[in-house]
Amino acid sequence: MKVHHTLICFFFLSLQEGNAEVTDNKNISFGVVGRNLTAGFRFLAGKWKMFCREECEGENVLINTTDEEHRRHRYSIELKPKDGAPHLSVSITQLIMPDAGQYSCAVAESPSSVSYKQFEVVVAEALLDGNDDQLKHFDKETGSSLTVGCSFNQSGNRKMFCRGECGEDEVLLQTYDEDYFEDRYRIGFRGTSEEKYKGGGILYVTITQLTESDSGRYRCLLEGSSSRSCRDFEISVTDALLDGNNPAQLKHFNKETGSSLTVGCYFKQPGRRKYFCRGECERDGILIETQGVRAQRHRYSAEYEEGSGTSGILYVTIKQLRESDSGRYRCYLDRSYSTDPYREFEITVTEASTPPSTFTGTTEQSERTASTDVVPFVGLTLALIIILLSVSVLIFCKNRSSKPKDPPVGTEHDAVTETNTVYENIRAEGRHSRSPPDSHAKYTKPSGVETSDDHSLVTAATSQHKTEDDSSKLTYSVVTFSKKSSDSANSTSCSNTSDVIYSEPRVNASHSGGDPLYSTIA
Repeated sequence: MKVHHTLICFFFLSLQEGNAEVTDNKNISFGVVGRNLTAGFRFLAGKWKMFCREECEGENVLINTTDEEHRRHRYSIELKPKDGAPHLSVSITQLIMPDAGQYSCAVAESPSSVSYKQFEVVVAEALLDGNDDQLKHFDKETGSSLTVGCSFNQSGNRKMFCRGECGEDEVLLQTYDEDYFEDRYRIGFRGTSEEKYKGGGILYVTITQLTESDSGRYRCLLEGSSSRSCRDFEISVTDALLDGNNPAQLKHFNKETGSSLTVGCYFKQPGRRKYFCRGECERDGILIETQGVRAQRHRYSAEYEEGSGTSGILYVTIKQLRESDSGRYRCYLDRSYSTDPYREFEITVTEASTPPSTFTGTTEQSERTASTDVVPFVGLTLALIIILLSVSVLIFCKNRSSKPKDPPVGTEHDAVTETNTVYENIRAEGRHSRSPPDSHAKYTKPSGVETSDDHSLVTAATSQHKTEDDSSKLTYSVVTFSKKSSDSANSTSCSNTSDVIYSEPRVNASHSGGDPLYSTIA
């Protein structure tokens, strides 16, 4: 018998991988926890039948038979005619949440006439039919999914899934089709033969990848031309739901700084006083103590929700986690005659880190932005520098063109020549005038007295150098008279440097008047 099943399994695997006639017709089948699910598919006639979880290999094969009808555990398969064609029905009884997932089934008469189909099973945690006066509440962990079935007896073609009361900004999904999904939300509408006769059916709504922010109230709505009906429920999403203490498997949470943590502590029996503590609820470790339904203190909060019967859930929350929050915590109900009064968990808080890809992208973007900003700045700076240099050159050239040429500056040799010339002229005049050799010749100008010679000198100098500082252009000759007799006047030695004559300023040779300038000798 094992060989028979192995051959069949190998036969179907070879068909799946190499036969071009294999179809991949994905369907969705909805069911509710505790109820039965049946999915039907139209096939060509065949002798071999298989029902598998995901791919038909190994332990995934649920049923592999040549019988017309076969049952194994909670699974069954049946092939019988319907509407003049073979119809394969596969069933799962007493659905549980782990039954949700991908399935496949196949029928084959021979290797050249095989048909293969896939479908998905979605399991709803509850079916809301409007007969329960108490609002249905679901406690979920972050990252999990929730599917709720909403049963309606009246007809309707517009399906809606909302957060709140289906106001304008509260609609998550709306469609006229049987199946529709967007982002993390899904709608599926199915009806049985009896409900279809009445025009009603079951509207399944799903939220995947739940987060704490998904906590709240929701509504599924079926709307027709003359009817409108809805079903409401609530969700509480926590990081974990603790329903007992197992020291060997203490619940541990790894969180980043700045994030929040919410844990639900489930108790089968109620308690009047509720505690949320760090450590073992000693006085210094009590974070919250209350007899009410909810309480908050700084970054800590606690809320108690009554469940069915005497059970209840105490939700404890820490916001804006810090590294110093790392440690063990306890939620506790103070009650009499209880051997299981608390739930414990641990937290490790680490500093939030930036993903490398994001950091690299941000750095590169910043560098590109900086480079882009530098280019116009450098261009503007260069333009300003060029303008300033151009203006400076223009000003310099204009001033230079309007400025009189300076008299040629003589060399040291010229200065000595001029001095000797004056010296010789004065000696000659001394011989002719027979002035006493001991007299001192020097330039004097009585205070407040202006002579005609002085006036002519000033006029000549002013006309020649209107824009120049005259004091910077004066040339003085130093003449020394010896105390010896005039017979020795030809001697070139100057032994007495204290006897000095200051001559009049010498004017540029280009002086227009051509008249000599004379010194006044006192």
